Amino acid sequence: MSPDYPEKCALFHGNHPANYKGCSVYKKLKLSNRQTRREQTFYKMEDHIDDNILSNCTAMVLSLEFDKPSKELEYYNSTSLLAILGDMLKSSDLTMSKRTIARDRLHDCVYPLPEPVHNISLWHKLTWSTVFIAMLIVAIVGNSIVIWIVAATTKVH
Repeated sequence: MSPDYPEKCALFHGNHPANYKGCSVYKKLKLSNRQTRREQTFYKMEDHIDDNILSNCTAMVLSLEFDKPSKELEYYNSTSLLAILGDMLKSSDLTMSKRTIARDRLHDCVYPLPEPVHNISLWHKLTWSTVFIAMLIVAIVGNSIVIWIVAATTKVH
């Protein structure tokens, strides 16, 4: 931990680490979101995040989005990294789209979407692509013939 960044909750500014479950604001949010969490069926977020994942993801966001040197970030723990990220997100010269991109990148890193269970093989993709291209060619040629016939017969009359 750095003396420049004392231990504090990056999201609610309490005097505790970010993963402390006794935070009063965290408890209020957990109670109010209990119903919506039950309704989430796509994927379930864990109550406890592994510190290594949290540190690595936060350092990645700081280095990619805010041009912080990754060598400097190696010496901070997850609470300090989250405090730095919180300060960066609250800076007045930061645009809303930059904030949103950084938050989305952190969320996607900490809570990755599961891989789909239906992976289509290369041969299936190639076969269906060939069938689609053939169907497209037949449709273009057929419609062109119809347009040509209609245009030719209207000129005769």
